[in-house]
Amino acid sequence: MKKLRLLVCFAVLLLGLVSPARSTSQEMSDIRDLDWSTDGSRLAVGYQDGTLNILNASFQLVRTFDVGEPMSFDWSPGPHISWLAVANRNGEIRVIDVDTGQAILQIEDFYDFRIFSIAWSPDESRLATGHAVGSLLPNPGGVIKVWNSSTGQLETSYGHYKHGHGVHVLSWSPDGIFLASSSQDGWVIIWNSSLDEIAHHFNTGGSGLAKWSPDGTKLVTFTDILTLQTWNTTTLEPEVVLHDMSVSGIYEYEWRPGTSELAIATGNAVVLMDAITGQEISVTPTDARVVALAWTPDGRRLAYGGSGRLPDILDLSPQHSPTAPTPQPSE
Repeated sequence: MKKLRLLVCFAVLLLGLVSPARSTSQEMSDIRDLDWSTDGSRLAVGYQDGTLNILNASFQLVRTFDVGEPMSFDWSPGPHISWLAVANRNGEIRVIDVDTGQAILQIEDFYDFRIFSIAWSPDESRLATGHAVGSLLPNPGGVIKVWNSSTGQLETSYGHYKHGHGVHVLSWSPDGIFLASSSQDGWVIIWNSSLDEIAHHFNTGGSGLAKWSPDGTKLVTFTDILTLQTWNTTTLEPEVVLHDMSVSGIYEYEWRPGTSELAIATGNAVVLMDAITGQEISVTPTDARVVALAWTPDGRRLAYGGSGRLPDILDLSPQHSPTAPTPQPSE
């Protein structure tokens, strides 16, 4: 019986280190990332200390995981909408079923141990991860890997000579044909889905961080700390430079589903902007630095956060009249 108990304990550690749901009113570290599930029923909240909380749509805590810090995560696009892919900078990749708390897939990629980003392909068949190698060098290189999400087998990878820094953002085109990778040296590379050919590459002159628009026709990148720029993904010509000089820095941005609008996280506000015209739609002041954003799939609610507490929520009417109630912690 003693051996059996030891085996059970080891299995629990291996399968995800699930902790009982604990009160969200306890002291928290700073928020690192946010992501709504595909059906909008769950919000994943990652903290700098390696804690990953799963909240329901009412912001009640459902589950807590200890996944290692810092982390990157992405909800499955379906059909397994309860699956969450999680990677940390120690080279651990897991797909967790948040309904059961069990790991569906586990990969240990210690050779390229610093993982900065992870992203599902739109058909759920593959996982892309962005890495940094040579982390002790002045300019560590970037590696992109694509994994089979059923078997965990590595399908393809490209080495550090393509990106001069770690790959911080990966973004699949909505049709799954292309994968955009970007690093803080400003380089954006658009690969075909098998990563054996570069379709486009360009330098933004800033920190890169490219993300596809919902219709797949545009990318938005940072050009400097106070400027975003849209690019036509067919011609790779810049279209609109989006300035917002009233804010104190850009930390994150997310496309609003089904629209040409962007939510931009800044040092003192959440800004809603039209990416076609560059026109500012609304500004919601915040009392703390915002570093993470996540839209619900219907584009009506925006979760945002940064400081050590629950994320806040913006409820947006069709007329773009935002309100910003602070959600109450569950008992």
